Amino acid sequence: MFLLERLPNNRLYTSKYKPFGLLRKIDASDVSRTDVLTTGVASLDKISWGDLFYESKANGYEVYVVDDGTCIAGFVKLKVREGHSIRIDVVATDAKYQGRGVGGALLRFAETVGRSNQCVYLDLWAIGDKVAMYSDMGYAHVGETIDTGNGEGYTYMRKELLYHFALEDEHTHR
Repeated sequence: MFLLERLPNNRLYTSKYKPFGLLRKIDASDVSRTDVLTTGVASLDKISWGDLFYESKANGYEVYVVDDGTCIAGFVKLKVREGHSIRIDVVATDAKYQGRGVGGALLRFAETVGRSNQCVYLDLWAIGDKVAMYSDMGYAHVGETIDTGNGEGYTYMRKELLYHFALEDEHTHR
């Protein structure tokens, strides 16, 4: 998936290949949305669209949402960092859309963003009950596990991006 202005290739599809929603960057019109994401994770359910828009403008995060035409089904908040990596700060899917591939599509899109920026890996803090899912997607436990209280714990994980060509660096100019 790429976000191109002229081609509608940023549509997500369900397992039955019906159009599901549109992947797009968060914008100023989202700030006034009244629908909220309910994920079942207390810290994520507190995040507003205004918070995410602010993070995109003030702190350099890229925030992409899956919009089904009536509400936002999920989002990913990420930042391309120096050192050829992407930090995925949050990936969240509304409870009524969980299990339908929205989160996986958002993570694959983050990988696409990483490759387009010649990143070597993605990293994130996986919430406790999602560690196995991230492991299945190729992420490895590379750091500590922390308990943030209120039943939430996070594990630092990383996924290396694979390429079929050599990346340009300061020693080679291809």
